Amino acid sequence: MHTALTRRLIGALRFMDPVPRQQAIYSLLDNLETLAPVMPQVMLATRSALDDIDDIDFTTSVHARIRALIQDKSYIAKIDLNLSYMVRALASRYSLENEHLLIELFQSTHGFTNSQSIPIQRDIMMILANWQRRYWLSDIKHTFSTMHPWLKRAFLMSSYSLDDEGRHWRNSVKSSLGDYEKIVHEWAGSKAQNNGWRIPV
Repeated sequence: MHTALTRRLIGALRFMDPVPRQQAIYSLLDNLETLAPVMPQVMLATRSALDDIDDIDFTTSVHARIRALIQDKSYIAKIDLNLSYMVRALASRYSLENEHLLIELFQSTHGFTNSQSIPIQRDIMMILANWQRRYWLSDIKHTFSTMHPWLKRAFLMSSYSLDDEGRHWRNSVKSSLGDYEKIVHEWAGSKAQNNGWRIPV
């Protein structure tokens, strides 16, 4: 496989009409064994198509295939970088199945190293906040002091989905925030004033 050319061809999918674009995404997902070296580009093209094409059947089918790769512990999903892009593709639409899988992934080890990936945990946290999974955010806010700095910043942004609970919590930890956390806090606060704001993931 000519990797550079394949990347360019995958990137060109965004210029296709919806129906052939959907068919092309299905074809990519059917050939992941061959396309494993360009898995991030495949998932980027998939996420782009999911965002651009308003077709619930298409989204449901694509998400089911991605979840199956993760749940079946495919070697493709055992690479942290690939898993990160797969998680972001699932972020395109809420479903109960996606919620349960992401919560399980947050608590699990990732990749061949059997350690937790902070970038993956960060993305999952922000996705669940965008989906307004308040019960989960409320549960983990008590671990804020022991979180990795990246997760602390993600949780500061995510806390705005907790409404009054989030405001009281932020007031309680404000004095303990580092300089960078304060910047994130102020930035997220200004963005959260816009109705419908979602954390970029």
